[in-house]
Amino acid sequence: MDKRVAFLLLVLVAVVVVFETGQQLYYLRKFKLAEDATFFFLLQRQAYRWLVWAVLGVPLFFFIGRLRRGNFPLNLRMVKGLVGILILVAMAVCCIAMISLLTSGSAANFSTFVND
Repeated sequence: MDKRVAFLLLVLVAVVVVFETGQQLYYLRKFKLAEDATFFFLLQRQAYRWLVWAVLGVPLFFFIGRLRRGNFPLNLRMVKGLVGILILVAMAVCCIAMISLLTSGSAANFSTFVND
């Protein structure tokens, strides 16, 4: 990938994260859900989530590329692809929930992990 394209993608992701954070702050204040929420606190939480999705999304590209080159029947390829995607999504959700639990400052227990 060209360095310029990579830089533009990083800038685009940063703009999207900042926009999402501002949108989240707007709705939290508009509906009086969390008056004490700050932009930088929400930005930090959004950045953690995007980082987890980005890290776990990289193997997905390699996984899909391998499946595409494989000599499997189409149905088996689709099943393997779906299972791989589901595993990566489950890992991302668990990582995000654990990061939220660790950064929230509340006592850690299993019910909090499941409910987040």
